[in-house]
Amino acid sequence: MKKSAPSRAPGNLKCYGSERRAMSGEALPIISDVDFGLMYRAHQARAGARAKPPAFWDDRARDFDARQRARDSYFDAFIARMDFSGCDSLIDVGCGNGALAVALAPRLKTILGVDYSPAMLDLARRRAAEAGATNVTLAPRAWEDDWSDLPRCDIAVASRSTGVMDLEPALRKLDRQAKKRVYLTASVSGRIVNPALLDALGRPPAPKIDKPDYIYVVNLLYRMGRLAKVDFIARDRAEDSRADWAGFQRNVALFLGKLSEAEAERLRAWKQHNPEAPLFERDQAHWAFISWAT
Repeated sequence: MKKSAPSRAPGNLKCYGSERRAMSGEALPIISDVDFGLMYRAHQARAGARAKPPAFWDDRARDFDARQRARDSYFDAFIARMDFSGCDSLIDVGCGNGALAVALAPRLKTILGVDYSPAMLDLARRRAAEAGATNVTLAPRAWEDDWSDLPRCDIAVASRSTGVMDLEPALRKLDRQAKKRVYLTASVSGRIVNPALLDALGRPPAPKIDKPDYIYVVNLLYRMGRLAKVDFIARDRAEDSRADWAGFQRNVALFLGKLSEAEAERLRAWKQHNPEAPLFERDQAHWAFISWAT
């Protein structure tokens, strides 16, 4: 017998209460009653999400770049799903170290990459210079900043950069910035850090509620009147629990932040006793690739 998909409601809420309300004749909310922007913000709060300042990515930029330079086929898969017909310009919002912008450089006349992390922008400049991508320019900008001075481009992309605290205004800004098409990727489900690792570090346990994922993007675009297309990109480079010690420590610091000397020693002792233990109890298997015409 085919099993039904598990509930994806925030906090694993069950529908029994709604069923009882329906049986009693009470009117249930319908989709037009739902404020998905408000629901997203509430979900972020319940999942313990916090805004990441530029320093968060500044501290992780070098390790992030090292991982990206030995990366999987993600960027090829992203680019293969794009339509460049009739397009000359592109804006990459949350461009990070510039990997996607530089990869796209041969296909377009002008590319503008924006990010709020100075360290990431420095890496992007270095990548562009190494590749001879003179058509790539960069500017410091956050999702929450004023974009009125940024040029509208034929295409807008946001690769793995939409994990903001308030999604609806971010999507509307991205939509306004594109003359023709928008492409973005968002998480599908989420990662759960190994509770035993957090306990070994002496850090508090992670919230038991997943952070909001791609389905909010789809629902918000529906309310915006955009016809979203959804595809999925498999992550073919899952975290390897057998990585060397330096690589494992680097990955832990990338996802959990800089470790104190005491934490690093506790992590080393824990890993020696648990050599096959992973960083993530549940890793992310896919990215949702979402596109629409403006």
